[in-house]
Amino acid sequence: MLGPYNIYRKPVQIIGFLLMMLNLHGQRCDDLWLIEAKDSLESCVLSYRPISGLKFADSVSLKIKSLRLDKCESAYWIEYYRAELLELNSKFKDALDIYYGQLTYARENEKWELLTCVHIAVSRVMETIGRGGDCLRHLNFARNYLEKYQLLDLYAFYCVRNSSYHRIYNNTDSANYYAHEALSYAIKHYDARQIADANLLLGLLSVNTDTALYYSRQAQHQFIGNRNYIWAANMARKIYLTDTSGTQSIHSEPLLDSIWIFLNQVEDRNFLYHIFANFYHEEKAKKFYSENIFDSAYIYLMNSKEHFNKSIFDVDQPDVTQAEIDFIKSSESIKADSLARQSKLQKILLFILIIGLLSILAVVYYIVLKSRKIEKQRVQIQIQNDELAHSFQKQSILLSEIHHRVKNNLQLVISLLTLHFNKVKDNSEYQYLEEISNKVRSIALIHEHLYNTGEFERIELKSYLRDLLEHYLALHTSDAQFDYILESDPDIFLNLETVMPIGIICTELISNSLKYATHSDQKLLLDFRLQKLDSKFILKFQDNGKVGMDKAGAKYKSGMGTMLIESMVRQLQAQSSPILNGTSTFNLIFQEKKLSSL
Repeated sequence: MLGPYNIYRKPVQIIGFLLMMLNLHGQRCDDLWLIEAKDSLESCVLSYRPISGLKFADSVSLKIKSLRLDKCESAYWIEYYRAELLELNSKFKDALDIYYGQLTYARENEKWELLTCVHIAVSRVMETIGRGGDCLRHLNFARNYLEKYQLLDLYAFYCVRNSSYHRIYNNTDSANYYAHEALSYAIKHYDARQIADANLLLGLLSVNTDTALYYSRQAQHQFIGNRNYIWAANMARKIYLTDTSGTQSIHSEPLLDSIWIFLNQVEDRNFLYHIFANFYHEEKAKKFYSENIFDSAYIYLMNSKEHFNKSIFDVDQPDVTQAEIDFIKSSESIKADSLARQSKLQKILLFILIIGLLSILAVVYYIVLKSRKIEKQRVQIQIQNDELAHSFQKQSILLSEIHHRVKNNLQLVISLLTLHFNKVKDNSEYQYLEEISNKVRSIALIHEHLYNTGEFERIELKSYLRDLLEHYLALHTSDAQFDYILESDPDIFLNLETVMPIGIICTELISNSLKYATHSDQKLLLDFRLQKLDSKFILKFQDNGKVGMDKAGAKYKSGMGTMLIESMVRQLQAQSSPILNGTSTFNLIFQEKKLSSL
């Protein structure tokens, strides 16, 4: 254990100074010197050095204040031991002032161990100054905290003070019970101070001489181990009185001298030292007087008187009583303020809770109304969607029926034309009627595609051209047969307004090739190619017929078919490049026609 002045060793001073310079505005509660100071003060109390210990405690307290470390938990324990040292120096009023301040701090900060120790310490003060009621009240406070927070390592301390209280107020059975409990728990938790005090109490309470001597010797042995020589001297006095009671024991002289041996090792000579020294010198005076050695008896008697005068101490009862009353008032005031704050806080929390519940109910009610409205709108939307779907289905059916009827009507026109040109004898008129029939057929084929695919807005151009070429193959005789090549980029879909002119152009190109490009020495080959280039499309046509600069060629250049192709090109707003140079070719660059929004 460190001595009380070890804190002033040079290295510790340097470290403390540096910490102070580095931390003038903050608290360093983990500083090593704080822990060392706490341990040193505990050692002062254990070895019973009240005078030097109090001086050391005062210096530490000043340093704590200068470094602003007074809010650290270690600082409160240092103040606790300082209060104990004040108590050992009979400065009960000052000790109680510190204890009461610590009770407030420990309760507010829930430092239950410190709070329990302080209540037990206050009960000890009250017992010392003869205030049994206040002593018992603080012991009951301590017991409540011990049981509530299971502070078993403090139970021996509580039992020692409880046993001492019951011994003073003539309740021997309870005093014995708590003294045994104190010794049991002190040994279990190895509390050296309480082991000594418990043995001391058991020695005082024992009515059997041998038992009393046993516990007194055990207490003396523990006090020596604690370096508490003043109480070791007291136990020697107790053993001396017990051992020599009623007889003149042969051991009386060594036992009496052992008291002085222990007293000579005491560093701090307070009133207890003088009480025991007075007893020793008085007993020595009696012995010399009984042996008729009057000079020595007189000297010891004078020494006894001197120590007796120094052993008297006065307790300022009014100050202590007023301190206790002030503490009770302060405690009740704090409790009342705490209850008032709790009540106010509960009212505020209740108000917030009610507002919160009302807000939640309002939100829930709003959500329910909103959900009902949304559900109603959902039902209405579903009904409208069903109506729209039904209407769309009807329109699709009607549109399909319209395209079917248009195709049938055009087919009827083709049939009428066929009946008519079968009766015609003139070959030119027959060809004219056939051309009209083919043009009508190209339009009817468009409506047939729309009806068969169910897609009423767009037509796949390659499929349409294939059907158109197959129609011409089916119409012509074996001597006028031809082959065709049809290549196209995938997925070229165009609207009806664009496909209709292209269909007429392709019909005219096929008709002209069949009319003017057929030769007996080779089979006619029609080549159609479709390409997509960004937003534009390219239609390339070519046949393998030879066109000469004759009447047929002139007719091909200036006939009605050419005029019709040019008209369709203008309708598409496209670009075309018909070339007649040995081989008939036709190129068309166009865009899909944009439909009106109305």
